[in-house]
Amino acid sequence: MPLRYLVVTLLLACCVLSCETEMAPVLDEIEPPLHVVTGYLDTARDTQFVRVQRVRRTPEPPPAIPDEFIVTTSGDGAFALWQDSIVVLDDNSEAHVYFGPFSAVAGRTYTLRIQDADGAATTEYSTTVPPTPGIETAKSVLGGTIRMRVWLAGIEESPPNLAVVYAVTNTQSMIFKEFVYPYSAVGRLDPQGWSFEVLLEVDRDQIATALVIEPAGTTIALHSIYLRFDRESSEWSESNLSFFGSRGTYEVEVVLDATIRAELGFRP
Repeated sequence: MPLRYLVVTLLLACCVLSCETEMAPVLDEIEPPLHVVTGYLDTARDTQFVRVQRVRRTPEPPPAIPDEFIVTTSGDGAFALWQDSIVVLDDNSEAHVYFGPFSAVAGRTYTLRIQDADGAATTEYSTTVPPTPGIETAKSVLGGTIRMRVWLAGIEESPPNLAVVYAVTNTQSMIFKEFVYPYSAVGRLDPQGWSFEVLLEVDRDQIATALVIEPAGTTIALHSIYLRFDRESSEWSESNLSFFGSRGTYEVEVVLDATIRAELGFRP
């Protein structure tokens, strides 16, 4: 029997996965009955969530006790049996939210299989988690300011939440810190992929100001620079009765040439 409990995590998931409705989804000419899912896989979570509903052939209220299903996922040798929970929606009706205790992996294709408890009907959905893109970089100088152009292979527009992260240590105080600067609003599409310029010298000066260091960079040890951004699978741009997609949060290190590092005054 499904567990009847409410957990904060499930409530948060349900805010995304549920929609207020007094009727079960209806398709007039479907045989056998199908299943509607709402949810997505996320590489940033160690537990995944989907809501499952049965599509009925005629308008009718959902049953007092929701239908039970067997939900599994498989992908590149990974198999997971999802567990059922019953959550209460805003209209006081009950809904199935299934949770799978696993982390989605970038580049993998996952198949979600929903089967009636009696085995009468089965529906499958698939999604491919966007892979981690390759990058190219090149130094550029504009108005005497050192910059770095970055290309993200296979990406055609600015990815959500694009930012450049600098991991540094103030060698005076020996305090380690990460500085995050957003870059989502700038860029262009080149043949190599989505392209934008990292304002290395401007960012360095902001870091030095924040660390109260003068002159800029002379006592900053730069450990790494990396890009942080999100990517969404193709299902996010589609409009269907069901939605089963995927998204990922990615961190891609940028290797800064030793010459550029020296020009910026960063310590090794």
